[in-house]
Amino acid sequence: MFNTLDICTIKCTVIAMRLLEKLVDSKSKIAVLSMLLERSGPFSVSDLSRLCSVPKSTVSLIVKDWEESGLASTQTHGRNKIVQINSRFYLLPELQGMFSKASRYNEHLIGRARSAKVISSRKIRAAIAFGSRARDEGNHFSDIDVLLITKNKEKSIVDKAHSEFNGLSETTGITYSPAMMGEKEFHERIAENDRFIMNVLRDGVVLKGGEWIGHAQAAP
Repeated sequence: MFNTLDICTIKCTVIAMRLLEKLVDSKSKIAVLSMLLERSGPFSVSDLSRLCSVPKSTVSLIVKDWEESGLASTQTHGRNKIVQINSRFYLLPELQGMFSKASRYNEHLIGRARSAKVISSRKIRAAIAFGSRARDEGNHFSDIDVLLITKNKEKSIVDKAHSEFNGLSETTGITYSPAMMGEKEFHERIAENDRFIMNVLRDGVVLKGGEWIGHAQAAP
């Protein structure tokens, strides 16, 4: 039998869990909160929009929601709204713990990709984990996206990559999604400032071939 104190504790826990879910119930909220927690200090709404690749109007709505809940505080300087985390918010330790655990878990999953045998093949020039997991913005259902740059996209290495990453998916319960690209195409897309490649190079985690990638970026 539960006594009155136990029931009150359970109710408070349920309320707190619901509030935590509401605070991070979208990818945009996760991205913005991750930025605020990672880099302590104030940000303008415009800066958060740019850094998190989230529309400014969406950031404004998120900030308004968090301000009402007590998670964030804001000040207006001219035409800019400045946002920062409320250090006294009573659920802040739980949020920090959640993001810290998520970050370590993502590092572990990305590390599993780094240790894949196919990555060490001489036919693989470079490998980069990219996407929401690499940015520490993913949720439990997010894939581990890995760009594999090969000498010539031989069928044997493509098949081996898909086979090994399928095995990792079965082992971890998280989908590993390899994307194959020949080195010629990689060089061409760098020269063209291809948006996808630029985003991968900016936000990705290099698993292999950092020096090779550097030379590719520096090539005329």
